[in-house]
Amino acid sequence: MLSITLNEDKESLLRHPIDVYLLTRRIAIEWQEVKHLLGKKSKPLFDIQCNLFGVDCHQNTTLKNTSEIMTRFDDKITNKELMNSAYGLISLVNTYGLDIKSLINGLIKYNNGSRNEVVIKSIEYSNAKIWLTQAITKIDNKTTDETIAKTFKYLSSCEQEIGISSEAQRYLRISMAIKPDIESVKQQIKSETKLNPIYGLSENGDQLCRGEKLLNDSIISQLNCYFLNTTEIPFLRLTRIKVEEKYKRPQILVVHDFMSDNETQTMISMTKPSLRRLKVVKKNESDSDEEGFNIRVANGNWLYDNYHPVLQTVSRRIGAITGLNTTYAEAYNAIKYSVGGYYDYHYESSNAYRESNGSQRIGTWINYLADVEAGGATVFPLLNVTVLLEKFAALFWHNLYDSGDTDPLTLHSGCPVLVGDKWIATKWIRTYGQEFLKPCLNESYLYIK
Repeated sequence: MLSITLNEDKESLLRHPIDVYLLTRRIAIEWQEVKHLLGKKSKPLFDIQCNLFGVDCHQNTTLKNTSEIMTRFDDKITNKELMNSAYGLISLVNTYGLDIKSLINGLIKYNNGSRNEVVIKSIEYSNAKIWLTQAITKIDNKTTDETIAKTFKYLSSCEQEIGISSEAQRYLRISMAIKPDIESVKQQIKSETKLNPIYGLSENGDQLCRGEKLLNDSIISQLNCYFLNTTEIPFLRLTRIKVEEKYKRPQILVVHDFMSDNETQTMISMTKPSLRRLKVVKKNESDSDEEGFNIRVANGNWLYDNYHPVLQTVSRRIGAITGLNTTYAEAYNAIKYSVGGYYDYHYESSNAYRESNGSQRIGTWINYLADVEAGGATVFPLLNVTVLLEKFAALFWHNLYDSGDTDPLTLHSGCPVLVGDKWIATKWIRTYGQEFLKPCLNESYLYIK
């Protein structure tokens, strides 16, 4: 059991799930109320501030900065983002088995081991019941009757879905007694209270994200840790490359202490100024842009090797270890996953893309640029493999069969980040340039020894 408390300092403000949700709520709802009170709809906020304080606005830096900050958040975060933030929080609770009562009070109790199976109709409704029960304990004289009535109404719906009809009726009667004119309390609100977290793993996926060991002992006994034989690799001859096997075939490897502190910090500092919301390329023309955003929740950008000598050195080292030509590899996809950030199940290659383009992602190399307090592991659900984050380490696997077709067992996912920030830089190596290094992608050539 891992316990993490809410931090008060500004540096750690957005490293706690509750803080992230509350900040989103303040900007989506309370910020709009502030703008309304200041009369932004009828005249510019800047002019209002000048009249209110009676100063020369053009000489007052504080007023200028305040106006710019408020304008910057204009329509940036809406109720839609607030709903997604709430769903993300629910996903973290479900994935990591968080204790909701403790979470409400700023303490994260993270169950990273096995837990007893609880058979209920819907874990989402059961968790929602706990949230609502905690909300009732927070009611004070500032809470409106309508809010109280709605809270009991939703609690009634949860009890109904779980199958406790007597409690459902009791809460419904309380709701109607407090605010009998709320039309919705007289209706079935099943569609309103059904929770559908954006990130949905299979049962073993949740277990893998929590760090539970599901891999068969007979498979584990065959896995090895070793130093890479560098005697015939001039670029690496004086280095010791520590390799840990996570799976045999497909071969999944962790290379420990691959990067230096200077290299990780260089990549992070180059990425920070240009961070932007990432989405996944559409698989079909019929797919919506929203689907591309929901598959991955993260910010990042591309770092090309010619941007900095450090990037060139790291790419050369990757090529030496894998035996692959990185000249035609893609730029580094440097990514920051904040609290709740994830990458849903996906493959790095597809047979359809191979037929239309000809060049596939033969290998995936992920550099871990920073440690994360909790969550954010990479999991392979069809293999029951979990790879926990470790700063300076790298993760590598081959995506293709020797025939060039996608290996279906390489299906993988980036688990939601529970606390902290996850920084990675992924290098996808393509089949272009491998013609003489891996002829016909013969299976014996694919594996690192």
